[in-house]
Amino acid sequence: IHSLFLFLSLSMFVIVINYSSFPLFRPYDIFLSAFIKSDRPKKYKNLSIKYVRGLDPIIKLYDAENRVEDVLDIHKWDTDSVDEFLSTHLSKD
Repeated sequence: IHSLFLFLSLSMFVIVINYSSFPLFRPYDIFLSAFIKSDRPKKYKNLSIKYVRGLDPIIKLYDAENRVEDVLDIHKWDTDSVDEFLSTHLSKD
């Protein structure tokens, strides 16, 4: 089981993607994997990707003191939805 985490400095956003269903990917696995593998994450300042064991797809929003402020279920989000959310909430380079 592997998941992807996206980390940002100060306000931290975490995207978790579950690969436990391999080889039977669910549609969101394909969409979110496409986002991670594309050039889109490079648009966002201080964004890094780490593989870890996982959960279903979520975004965790952290404050400046690294406390969780909100958790969003993104299992129905496609690549454009993830990009739009990050564009709205994160600064770009």
